[in-house]
Amino acid sequence: MEYRAVDTVLEMAAEKDLRLEFELKRWVDMPRRGWYSADDHIHLPRPTPESNAGILRWMAAEDIHVANLLQMGTSERFDFAPQYGHGEDGRHGEGHHLLISGQENPRTHFLGHTVILGTDSPIHYPEEYLNLRKFFEEGRRQGALNGFAHFGQHGGAQFGLSLVLPHKVLDFLEILQFERGHYDIWYKILNTGFRLAPTAGTDYPWGTSYPGRERFYTRVRGRFTVDKWLEAVRTGRTFVTNGPMLRFRVNGEQMGGSLEISRPAKVDVEARVEFDPQSDLVSELEIIENGAVVRTFPVGRPGSSRIRRSFQHDVRQSGWLAVRAGGRKRGEPPWRRSLAHSAPIYISVANTPPPARQEVARRMARSWLVLLDDLEEGLSDENIQELAERVASAPVDVETIRQNRPGLLKAIQEARDHFRQQSR
Repeated sequence: MEYRAVDTVLEMAAEKDLRLEFELKRWVDMPRRGWYSADDHIHLPRPTPESNAGILRWMAAEDIHVANLLQMGTSERFDFAPQYGHGEDGRHGEGHHLLISGQENPRTHFLGHTVILGTDSPIHYPEEYLNLRKFFEEGRRQGALNGFAHFGQHGGAQFGLSLVLPHKVLDFLEILQFERGHYDIWYKILNTGFRLAPTAGTDYPWGTSYPGRERFYTRVRGRFTVDKWLEAVRTGRTFVTNGPMLRFRVNGEQMGGSLEISRPAKVDVEARVEFDPQSDLVSELEIIENGAVVRTFPVGRPGSSRIRRSFQHDVRQSGWLAVRAGGRKRGEPPWRRSLAHSAPIYISVANTPPPARQEVARRMARSWLVLLDDLEEGLSDENIQELAERVASAPVDVETIRQNRPGLLKAIQEARDHFRQQSR
């Protein structure tokens, strides 16, 4: 992604050997700027350490600095794409390219698919498979990162999100995948007052692309290590992309940072997208405030490789700002969009309510309550069989749902108490 493509014509003579060397040339060097790429969602079996060399060489060829290899489970088994080790045992790397173990487990058809990155040991509770909070709390204890896959949309993920958001056990949400970017649920979460870093991954080989086609970059200060990378993602220093590279600052603060101002005032915004016109034809750069587009900057001239703007923006209340870019992929079908989105920069304005206590958050809280009501209805005696029989990629049988129903009803009530309070 950071290199220009090489295109040439070869003339081959019969019964002759031909040796050619090609020098790959960068159009951007993100590690030199302190930004390292990752695919958070790869399913490659790694049953023994002997698998490391081939997988690492492949990931390095795709220029993925952190390849998260996820062991995958269902309510019945937890052995898809097995990893021989987790934690230190499962880490392997050379230079700035690393393999680390994680998991996509639990996976359900009505609470969503969860992802935990950087686990020290596999996390699996078959008797309490629908107790998402228990999985995430163990992930936190291990120093791992907790999140939801597939935009927070697939497999009823909004219901799972409604259960665990109040407990503040989540770190990220995948918002770029399957050659698409979906931001609506992430915006809704941010506007309810929760902070989640944006990440991206391919779900290889279940997706239609190769590892790293959708990826995210993380700002790591100093020496690049797994632990520093995990902490940087946890603090939200990320942006997602399938080609364009972003730069974004507000009053000098970078993506994922927090800014405090003493009163409503104008802030200095610096926003930039860079891209390789051989691959990406970015058409616009947008400034997002609390989920709404507030400024749009079109590309300047044909053949341009960047959009860069510095301006002042009037901030009237506490909230967040982010930047996103869009366009098309050169030489590819029009539905394959060129996309990038930054993590927010959070702004606190003295003497104004925080985002969690604003009117938009009250509206969002009421929408989470509707989801909780729907989930409770689906667990009722008259509906539970239908819930279990929904066609899905990770079904949960009715016996498992019944076994976990008391815990789910308790979790629904706990989340309902939180959102009712917030809605008022």
